[in-house]
Amino acid sequence: MSLSLAKKKFLRSLKQRKYRYNEQCFLAEGNTLVADLLRLGMQPVDIFILDDKDAALFPGSTTIGLNDRKAFSNFDNPAGAAAVFRMPQWGTLEGLQHLSFVPALYAVQDPGNLGTILRTACWFGFQHILLLDGCADPYNSKAIQAGMGAVAQVSLVQAKLNDLQGLPHQILGAHMQGESLYSLEMPKQSILIFGNEGSGLPENLAYHPVSIPKAPHSQMESLNVAMAAGIAFSIVANS
Repeated sequence: MSLSLAKKKFLRSLKQRKYRYNEQCFLAEGNTLVADLLRLGMQPVDIFILDDKDAALFPGSTTIGLNDRKAFSNFDNPAGAAAVFRMPQWGTLEGLQHLSFVPALYAVQDPGNLGTILRTACWFGFQHILLLDGCADPYNSKAIQAGMGAVAQVSLVQAKLNDLQGLPHQILGAHMQGESLYSLEMPKQSILIFGNEGSGLPENLAYHPVSIPKAPHSQMESLNVAMAAGIAFSIVANS
């Protein structure tokens, strides 16, 4: 089947944040990712396959040609299924009130980092994530690919830094010179914020600094934010 010009225009428009949110839809590509999102209960709008052999894997899908797929794909050489899904509802600050631990991201601008952090949070059982000022769009194609279905498993909450004052949690911030997470006695309720890849956390934010200490002989100056978050999640989950 050939896609209509209107359908191609709609699919291409999902590459831009503005239109993703106007339509409340996002695109996912690859058999594994599409199958995972379907298994996790995400609502498909369209499912496209390149090979009729995949029809049994994706009931209700439409077989299209490679050129049509390339017209909207985020890959130079697309393969497997592609699907448009409805965005899930955003979580609320009120839904965080009772939680003992909430990961938060401030101005994490690389969508690959953001998606990886969401995926890792899911792995360790953290199901609510705060996205603070300046974060990448979690429905950007790179975030979706890196997250591997995480957007279907976590409740994402958008908020401003000032909104944190309305929560009962103690604010912890990832910082190179902070107290070691390994020895920290975790507060009864806490929010741990990971900052921007280059500039970290804002100076006007009041928080208790925590860190992941490096080995005494290590000459590395920093950790990638997604790697740091993964180590921190492991420490907190096992504390």
